[in-house]
Amino acid sequence: MTGAAVFRTEMCAMDGEAVVTVTGEIDLTTSPFLHVALEDALVSRPHYLEVDFHARDLL
Repeated sequence: MTGAAVFRTEMCAMDGEAVVTVTGEIDLTTSPFLHVALEDALVSRPHYLEVDFHARDLL
């Protein structure tokens, strides 16, 4: 292991907006979890969806 940050997502939804923050390494192993997080964010049918990749290691 190279010390890469653990992959995780956080979602915050308020007033018709949703923000999904992605932390850690995105690869073939973690991309399905990102997909699920984005689908979960869209359940509430937000007018605006932001995906924050500032804390990610690899895309």
